[in-house]
Amino acid sequence: MGIFGLWPFIKKKLFDPVQKYIRTDPTEAGPYRRLDLLGSLYPVIRNAYTFHPMEVAHSIVEKAIRRLVHPTRSIVYIDGAPAAEKERTHDQRKSSPLPKVRKSC
Repeated sequence: MGIFGLWPFIKKKLFDPVQKYIRTDPTEAGPYRRLDLLGSLYPVIRNAYTFHPMEVAHSIVEKAIRRLVHPTRSIVYIDGAPAAEKERTHDQRKSSPLPKVRKSC
């Protein structure tokens, strides 16, 4: 899921996020909060990069993220491949048959 065209918009504004922490084990437990960046902060991102200089926009988006999650205890998702943490759920959905729909008269 995501917002169509948001990643190209962000890249056009020259925002290049740095991946600081890569989880290798999707089942690893921890006190993490997960944030779908584009799904949660789309209006903030769009307005920041549309109406402000780049450095100001970067700080606006960073402040918005920090209001929602702590930087060392969070995982921020950006559009791309499905999250590793959701692989098990995706596999279960693929392997289970679709529920039968009843027709009502």
